[in-house]
Amino acid sequence: MKKVLIFAGGTGSIALQTGLHQLYGNSLQVDVVISAYDNGKSTGECRKIFGGKILGPSDLRKNQLTQFKLYNGLDCQNEDITKTDKKLLLDLFEERFSKPKWQESYDYAVARTKSTFAEIRKLVDDKQLCDKKEQILLSLIENFFFEEYVGLSKKVRTSVLTADLNDFSISNMFYASAAAINGNSLSKAGLLMADILGIDNHVHLISDINLYLYAEAKSGRIISDEGVIVTYDNASDPISKVVLLNEKGQKYVPSLDEDICVDVKTSKLIEQADIIIFSSGTQWSSLIPTYMHQGFYKQIKSAKAAKYLVMNNKEDRDMKGISASGMLNILQDYLPLDDVKIIINSNADEPMAKVEGQWEGQALVNELSEAGSKTHNPELLAKCIMKDYYKPYLNKKYYYFDFDDTIWSSSKDSFMRSISIENIGLLYQAFSGKMMIISGNSAKHFLDLETFFKEALGKNASCAPESFSIFCNGGNCEYDVTKGEISYKRNILNQFDLNGDYYEMTNLMLEALNKKGWNLNVSNFENRGNCILSIKPLQNRTEAKQIIDNLVWENIPLQDGKAKYTAYINGNTTIDVMNSSYNKGVITKIITKQLALDPSDIVYVGDKTDMGNDQCITSLGYVVLAVNDVVDFNVFVKTCLN
Repeated sequence: MKKVLIFAGGTGSIALQTGLHQLYGNSLQVDVVISAYDNGKSTGECRKIFGGKILGPSDLRKNQLTQFKLYNGLDCQNEDITKTDKKLLLDLFEERFSKPKWQESYDYAVARTKSTFAEIRKLVDDKQLCDKKEQILLSLIENFFFEEYVGLSKKVRTSVLTADLNDFSISNMFYASAAAINGNSLSKAGLLMADILGIDNHVHLISDINLYLYAEAKSGRIISDEGVIVTYDNASDPISKVVLLNEKGQKYVPSLDEDICVDVKTSKLIEQADIIIFSSGTQWSSLIPTYMHQGFYKQIKSAKAAKYLVMNNKEDRDMKGISASGMLNILQDYLPLDDVKIIINSNADEPMAKVEGQWEGQALVNELSEAGSKTHNPELLAKCIMKDYYKPYLNKKYYYFDFDDTIWSSSKDSFMRSISIENIGLLYQAFSGKMMIISGNSAKHFLDLETFFKEALGKNASCAPESFSIFCNGGNCEYDVTKGEISYKRNILNQFDLNGDYYEMTNLMLEALNKKGWNLNVSNFENRGNCILSIKPLQNRTEAKQIIDNLVWENIPLQDGKAKYTAYINGNTTIDVMNSSYNKGVITKIITKQLALDPSDIVYVGDKTDMGNDQCITSLGYVVLAVNDVVDFNVFVKTCLN
């Protein structure tokens, strides 16, 4: 599965997350990293109530709720949506209320939570889980308002008595209180709240150390509150830098992942990411504080991922009067921008609609919103990035596909099976008239899947080709797929047939491998088109391959002074034995010549291009796309379609 890592603030990445989900569903893993130095409105009050010991919860809350909506298919703009248990929970978490007196706020928060779960309880089967979640949230409310609470004995927090409880987010109460009872750790609070929401936790903190954000203007003026930085709006005296202060008021530059005590850390996410995106948003107040962390610049620079930076559609007030190029000039002090693509919306406000000078060569300028709109269109933004990511593999004349673990998974997992079925249908839609499948697997394997090809054809009849070819048994046997029906057409070559060697090798390998503890029988051996002897399932395949190669060398007459047959490690549990002069690459080269195609006009897509029968294809001049699995392939095909 492709891994996308987004560095974001509170709302800047919502369009991006939404677009990726609309195009790819759950076929992408999307992780979001934030800093949490927010200090405005109810977030600031939450931090004060807990003695300035916790980070600001609002950006964590906003991003987790975005992922909750996407995961559950909730359109927050549709007020008429059916009141499912998920929508009721979302309504609770998005509730803001104004009750100036603490007692009124407490009573309202408790009553609102209880009434929500009373409705949810009517709609769900697992009443026990529902009760558990309700009790957790009620206990968080108690902890928010009271220092001590045992039965009816409660001591109100002194800080609550002076807090401004107008326009208050009830879920900020939940998150802040959860952090406080977990050793002032907001990252642990995120784990708890993800569990309450019933989502995987894919929103992470850059660090969990409690700091406050200050800014310095060009004139030397100090802006001593993050909430003020966001709304600074002074082009004549712009912000020149931001600093972080600890609880003692001392300047402090945190390290990447500092005080993070949960399993998933940003450094690991950067290392594993396929795509890294720096989201649009308020730069000085939300994004630059993330980029400031020690070790961040170096790790981003060394990351192998494709990198993109999404420019804002309008001037933010914390960078008033600064153009897109000016913003990049500032950001290059915090981000290694040399290999970063700059995403520009041509419909953005004038200062942000283009870049100049050194940045022009890195810019991708596209219409990313409707004319007059100040927000990115989710799908257009996601398409822009993903089409650039796959650009070398798009719009080629012909596509060769591996099948197993590329298009199709034999896993019994329901998600993998549904993706595999979808992939067959997508083939018809995306590559009609310009594709073939070249597989090491047997003809029987494909005939067993004929129903799925027929179903895919039925759903995509308007774009389906008259026919296309499946080359199976290592590519040597061509089968025709016409109207979803699979039928034998021809053998490409006969000089590499196993003939009588099949039985001799089977007996030799059975004896030798079983002597080493493999416990095989004849059913583990398969003759594929009389050109491949396939053995599975096998563990410790490297050792098995060595045993087989030695057996062949010692017991089968040599061919041109070398071993007649060679063992290849293929798939996840298979070893294929075939003529040493024969492999998938030999057949593929012949097919390409017969089609009179230029190799540079062909994309080969496979899951293990660095080993087995796919490795030999990489030297034939094709454009080679290595996919991790069928889910990864699903993303590629959907990108081709969009």
